[in-house]
Amino acid sequence: MMKKIAISISVVFVFAALIAAASVLNAQETKVVQLDVKFDPTTYVNRKTPLILVVSTFLMQNLEKTQSYIPVEVGIGNSGSTTVTLTRKGIKLTDETGQSYDLVSAQEITKNYGRLNYDHEKAYVPHLMGPIFFRYRAVSSRFTPEAKPNSLVYDTIDLAGNDVLIDILYFKVPAANVKGKSFELRVSASNLVEPATITFKVD
Repeated sequence: MMKKIAISISVVFVFAALIAAASVLNAQETKVVQLDVKFDPTTYVNRKTPLILVVSTFLMQNLEKTQSYIPVEVGIGNSGSTTVTLTRKGIKLTDETGQSYDLVSAQEITKNYGRLNYDHEKAYVPHLMGPIFFRYRAVSSRFTPEAKPNSLVYDTIDLAGNDVLIDILYFKVPAANVKGKSFELRVSASNLVEPATITFKVD
């Protein structure tokens, strides 16, 4: 009798351990959970830090499943009084598994991505200048070039108080079928107390 009870207890402990392991694995696989405020069907906004972040998923919703380069439309506004210096290295994208991606270089995206003109023509974020950034000054921003001769590219951009940049950022996400997935965009700068982040989902 005691042997049967011991076996039953062992089975219960093993079952509980399996459930706990599955919970930990699930937590590790899905790290991006809390989405930011949705401004409209394709746009997310985070106003909680001195850098106001806006992301539109409009261009991402129509990507082919085999497309590795994903265009993230952004608006970054400085609501503070101190100038913030943004750099290419300070911008990262993180997927649901916790994997982070750097901005693709201008040379790589120009060579391997054939939709630059299409993306700039269809870009949605510029239409949000009025509703969200109506009191801000737009600064010239080109972390990514347009598909035309002599297109300028910047690796460093200064945002003074009430400045805003509107741009399309490109990240290479291997085998990126982004539909239904969540991402976090993180913007760091030496003169920011903490990075500005925005979490969004591609519906």
